[in-house]
Amino acid sequence: MSFQMTASSTHDSGPLEQVPMPSLSSAPARVFGFNLRAGPLAAAEARHAFQAAEDTLSEDERQPMLLMLTELVTNAVRHGEGAERPRGVAVKVVECDAAVGAAVTNPGAGFEWNGRMSDDPLEPGGYGLLLVDRMASRWGIDRSPGSTTVWFELDRATA
Repeated sequence: MSFQMTASSTHDSGPLEQVPMPSLSSAPARVFGFNLRAGPLAAAEARHAFQAAEDTLSEDERQPMLLMLTELVTNAVRHGEGAERPRGVAVKVVECDAAVGAAVTNPGAGFEWNGRMSDDPLEPGGYGLLLVDRMASRWGIDRSPGSTTVWFELDRATA
């Protein structure tokens, strides 16, 4: 696992166009994305949209992708902000021969991630990015003026 945090320049396009692609080691073979309304159903809608559009991943790749995507969309809805958009969430998924990845962008100033805030296992919350940190091959947080993107990559198994 590898973590990166960067600041990016802003774009004058819609939320999906602002989502940077994860920096996969080879040229993307497939890219797709979708926009979600922020709300209690956003994570389920993200899973549904992902499964409807994705048909090339193995089950060993699909399940971790769905879990990490769910965590990032949930965080974007819970912590996103912004008056210029109705708290929309944009998702971009990228596949190539060596890896698969996703990026989730939401309005907001961003954050610094320093691990889980509490060592108390009974304290609610704080496990989403810890899961991503443990499961992803690489992940990071990109901040632009007015939006934040959290992305992850998962190396594909080579036979």
